[in-house]
Amino acid sequence: MHLKMEIKMNLANNFIIIKKLTMRHVNDFFSIFNNPEISHYSIIPYPLKITWVRNYIKKSMEKFDTGEKYTWGIFKRGTEQFVGVVVLRNVDIENKSARIGYSIGKNFWNMGFTKMAVKIILNYAFKELNLNRIEIRIDCIDDRSIKLLEELNAKCEGKLRSSIYRNGKFYDLFLYSILKTEYLKGNAE
Repeated sequence: MHLKMEIKMNLANNFIIIKKLTMRHVNDFFSIFNNPEISHYSIIPYPLKITWVRNYIKKSMEKFDTGEKYTWGIFKRGTEQFVGVVVLRNVDIENKSARIGYSIGKNFWNMGFTKMAVKIILNYAFKELNLNRIEIRIDCIDDRSIKLLEELNAKCEGKLRSSIYRNGKFYDLFLYSILKTEYLKGNAE
C-alpha cells in the first residue's frame, strides 16, 4: 500500500548531503557509473548510454513526486562532488516497511560513503517515517555490502533465486532486513 507522505528532499550528516536526484546530475551520474564493475552489482547497464541516464533520472524524479520511489544523489559536503545514489522504495505506511538500495561510484568505494548514506536513510526511515522494517537486496557476491549490512545488524533472510536478469543472465540475490529495534540498538546517530 502506497500512501503519499511528505518526504524530505535533502538529508545530511557532517560529511555528505543526500538530495533529490535531478537532471542537473546527468553528466556526474554518467561519469561515475559508466563502469563494468558497478553494472555487475546494480541495475545500471554497461556500457552506459547518456540516454539511459537521462531516462533513469527523469523517471526517478517523476516517481519521487508521486511517492512511488525516492531517489537521492549522494554528495560530498563542501565540494558537492557526486559520489552515488541511494533509494527508498516500496514504502508501505500501513505495514511500516520499505526497501532501500544504493550504488556508489568505484572511485569512492571503501571510503565510508555507502555506510554514511545507508545510515542516514535508515535513521530517517525509522525515526521520522516511523517504519519498522527495511529490506535490502544485494548480489550474492557483493562482499562489501554483506559486510556493511552485518555491521548495521541486518539479518540475511535467504536467497532470492534467479531474482534479477542482467546482461543476458539470471542472478541470485540475498535478501537482508533490518528491524527498527535491531538498528537502534547500536547504530542510531
